[in-house]
Amino acid sequence: MKSRAYKKFIVLVFLLGIIILILPSTIRMYKDNNTLIGTESYFTLKVANLISNEKAMPKEDPLSFGGRIFPYKVGFPYVIASISSITKSSLVSSCKIISLILGILTLLLVYLSLNKLKYNDKLKVLILSIIILSPPFIFSFSTCSNYSIIIFLSALAFYLLLLNKNIYLVLSALLIASLGLFSFYMPLIFLAIIFLYIIIKDKSKLKWFFITFGLTILVIAYYNYLLLNLPFLYERLSFSLKEKSVNFVLNNLISDFGGKFGLSLFSIVLSLFGFKELWKNKYKNFHIYIIVILLIILSIYLNESLFYLNIIISIIAAIGLIRLINSRWESSLIKNFLILIILCGLVFSGFSYINI
Repeated sequence: MKSRAYKKFIVLVFLLGIIILILPSTIRMYKDNNTLIGTESYFTLKVANLISNEKAMPKEDPLSFGGRIFPYKVGFPYVIASISSITKSSLVSSCKIISLILGILTLLLVYLSLNKLKYNDKLKVLILSIIILSPPFIFSFSTCSNYSIIIFLSALAFYLLLLNKNIYLVLSALLIASLGLFSFYMPLIFLAIIFLYIIIKDKSKLKWFFITFGLTILVIAYYNYLLLNLPFLYERLSFSLKEKSVNFVLNNLISDFGGKFGLSLFSIVLSLFGFKELWKNKYKNFHIYIIVILLIILSIYLNESLFYLNIIISIIAAIGLIRLINSRWESSLIKNFLILIILCGLVFSGFSYINI
């Protein structure tokens, strides 16, 4: 792509991202519905409201089970309550604005990371476009949930890691450790991805990884110790084994089959072409195969894994789309028709999810 055309495409992609993230709330307002989207938003709002009213971390939750000791993660609600207090805006407005800003900043960080990884211009435009139209991205940054700040902090930590300077490595380690304030599982999943990346790409950072891992475990352990109240010990430790049928797995993994924030079916189709392209180098991309397999397995039991899986699948899907465009077919008409169907499917999948 020519430099001038590339810059225009990048600007258009970011404008598309802003429009996509604004659309769900705009459609609801058009239908005289100014409420937040999703149960996670209301839970976050409830906790932020408790923090705002008490001007400190709450000691109990009067709205759960008739009142009980406060056992929740308060990282994101605390951010919302603080922003609301500083800007004098309502908690609902703060939720919406923060989620939108985090979404755009996350896109920017993904773009900067792709630059550092030396992806070509055409591929960067396609990757960002596929991410923007993906249900996990739309869900993360159009609802008011922990996921938005976790994905943003993960993207920022990864970009700082790529800068490869001591000060940035320290900041990256602190950011990854801070994820323990927002989630128990997601920092561990993110560290597993980072570990596989380092093992293959840059073993010189192994020492950094183990220090970061230890620091993250300390934050998670200490914060969960503060939340671990004996009257509710069973809630913190309980687990259940549920039947994971084929329908259950497909519904959770793929948004088009009813998933809450699953992958787009058309991204998955394109990623198959992408994997075929990656396989040309055989085991050179072994870490990518392992990361994808690991995240697919984890996503069956921990839906949060889909947010990380979505970014990787979007990258592979963009590679697959370029392979499809450049491949030679006996019938160019059939090839172009197939590409058109998949591209329309990607757009339809994103906009139908917005409507839902």
